[in-house]
Amino acid sequence: RASLYLGVSSTKEAQVKIIKALTRKFNLHENVDLFQIAENIPMNFTGADFYALCGDAMLIAMKRKITEVDKLVELENEKLTLNGVGGGVKLIKNIEQ
Repeated sequence: RASLYLGVSSTKEAQVKIIKALTRKFNLHENVDLFQIAENIPMNFTGADFYALCGDAMLIAMKRKITEVDKLVELENEKLTLNGVGGGVKLIKNIEQ
């Protein structure tokens, strides 16, 4: 695996290119505007800063999705219990445990 050094970007367009490269395997929502994101990033961000930013964004998104799934599972378990199905057996317990 090769190392790549990314210094401080001189333009917002360069910052957008870095963000695009780092998020190329992410499933971004169609409304995500990478240029708007770059507009809010200081010009002294390094490649490591961008890497951390994108990694943190992915982690936050994953936690949000896990919370959504947990809530759906909870609702389904309540429906099963209310309908007398499963005798109180739970489908899935909190994923984060």
